Amino acid sequence: MDPLLASCLTSELHRSVCFRKAFMVLLERHCRNHHCRKQCQDIVTKQMNFKVFLQLTDVKFFRLDPDIRWSDRMLPWWTIRLLLEEAFSWLSTLGGAYSSLGENFSHCAIEAGRLSIRQLKLAIRLGDPLLQARCYVYLSLSLMQRGFLKQARNIISHQYKFAVSLGEHSDTRLIAMCHGVWCHLRFHYQRRRQMRETRQCGGKMGRDGHSMHQNGTKSVNPSILGQVVF
Repeated sequence: MDPLLASCLTSELHRSVCFRKAFMVLLERHCRNHHCRKQCQDIVTKQMNFKVFLQLTDVKFFRLDPDIRWSDRMLPWWTIRLLLEEAFSWLSTLGGAYSSLGENFSHCAIEAGRLSIRQLKLAIRLGDPLLQARCYVYLSLSLMQRGFLKQARNIISHQYKFAVSLGEHSDTRLIAMCHGVWCHLRFHYQRRRQMRETRQCGGKMGRDGHSMHQNGTKSVNPSILGQVVF
């Protein structure tokens, strides 16, 4: 029997119950033709364990040695890639957790940025430019949580241009990520603007209150209170 056919046969016998039953029927017919019907019927009816010896033939036009040598060369690379992808998945899970806490805790935003950089290094080793672009988007989210809005804006803009430039091979998830993080960046700009206006109004109230205290006036102008954003 051909070595490849023998490998397929043994694999299918281990995998499929229906194939094993069909193989037993075929084996019974073979034994019937070779005058060993009773022994084969005992094996089939009693479901006895037995061994089948296959005689492998030498194939002149097909050799397994080149495939085995190539498999030996490629298997370590595939193993490394699987390990890198597993590590990338773990870092994505941890990075998402720290990023969600980064809105309220600065140390979590810093840790999320560190995890994004580690993901970026893995993506560079994997040689996947789309994964690298996603890592940059994750890093921009950490930057905007820490107040570096200009740097985050530049990163998102650059990655969005890269995603759109791919044309029909563009990654829709990467484009959607850029849109979502850009909306989050607009929210941070709006919140910074409101905080700046609040501080300006608070400083104006302090100056006006100080001047009223010097003049001995106890009343407060209601128009000043109306300018404060709570």
